[in-house]
Amino acid sequence: MYDDLADFTADIKKCMRCGNCQAVCPVYGVTRAEADVARGKLQLGRALLEGRLEPTPRLSALSQRCLLCLACLDACPSGVATCAGIVALRAAARKGGGLPLARRMLLAGLARKPWLDRGLPVARRAQKAAFHPAGGGYRPRFPLGLDVRRIYPALPARTFLAGIRDLVQPPRADLRVAFFAGCMANYVYPGTGEAVVKLLASRRAGVVLPAAQHCCGYPLLALGDPATARAMAASHVAMFHRLGVDFLVTACGTCGEAWREHYPELLRDDQELYDRSLALATKVRDIASLLAELPAPGAMLPLPWRVTYHQACHLGRGMRVGDIPVDLIKAVPGIDFAPLADPGRCCGGAGSFQLFYSELSRAIAAPKLADIRNTGATVLVTGCGACRNQLEGLLAGEGWPGRVMHTAELLALTTP
Repeated sequence: MYDDLADFTADIKKCMRCGNCQAVCPVYGVTRAEADVARGKLQLGRALLEGRLEPTPRLSALSQRCLLCLACLDACPSGVATCAGIVALRAAARKGGGLPLARRMLLAGLARKPWLDRGLPVARRAQKAAFHPAGGGYRPRFPLGLDVRRIYPALPARTFLAGIRDLVQPPRADLRVAFFAGCMANYVYPGTGEAVVKLLASRRAGVVLPAAQHCCGYPLLALGDPATARAMAASHVAMFHRLGVDFLVTACGTCGEAWREHYPELLRDDQELYDRSLALATKVRDIASLLAELPAPGAMLPLPWRVTYHQACHLGRGMRVGDIPVDLIKAVPGIDFAPLADPGRCCGGAGSFQLFYSELSRAIAAPKLADIRNTGATVLVTGCGACRNQLEGLLAGEGWPGRVMHTAELLALTTP
């Protein structure tokens, strides 16, 4: 459905232009530009279909100014598939307008796992040369197209998948669980992956970690390359179908949503892969959701911290985990939980959006940062590596003394 914008003709015509999407769109809330909100993008798509617009670089650029945070999807009274339509618009606009070099390089890298694996040690050395230590991470010495006011995490010496066996088997395993690590846990925050494995093993789950797994493909789909995303989805479905697992766990809402929602749609034209993708989709769980389904391992270690929680867009609105992560956090002895006023408000990160639109991303994040500081919390927890990267970097850049961690990392600390 993402290959042909014409497939969205009926959906585009359903848009009543009521403006409900304006009320919830983080980008429109800053720019007040009609082209930056869902109804505006749908009308750009309509004009392209009717021949009143051409797929130019300008149209491609306009189509990219969206977080795909799903807020408009929830707010639409007509049930318009707003985000899917915007992705299809990006694919259509890209055919004639192309993408800037930086985005093309990102697409090429994410589609080729060996490049990322070999590039990590190179990037780590480059980080030490082009950045200087600051706030527990690194701050750019020069702009380099990055926000020099924020802190970037120190890159690890090796990937998560390189440092762990293909199978982690506890003494007695009651379940067989596949772990799809995702890019952030594999290349930036390996501690998240290690925490997931520890938590699953403590629940007597044998954890299978296919070493050949790669990017879920959603970033490529979101940037307007459904063909490559389809090939990556096919690779993963074939790889994980053979494992015969009870569950497929993710530590990223975007990855989980890719498996549940986008893989079946991308593979619809291949009946065998489509059927397998649907079967796997029923087994997909975010790590917090799966932990809530499994028996607790026993007494937890106390953590005397004041903690708050940010609900990632694709975890809350995408995978619909609800309050499950919060309930798990509150159950930890000693924790003083301080809720955010608006936990589901987008942080403005949205993967590569924070890199390509740093000023706009920072402006979108400002209310979220104030909300976090107002809680008085010393620990911010979230279930998304990209959100963590965004909030950790901006908060550290402002001198916030607290720490940011993944939900799994917090829960692993309480597990003996």
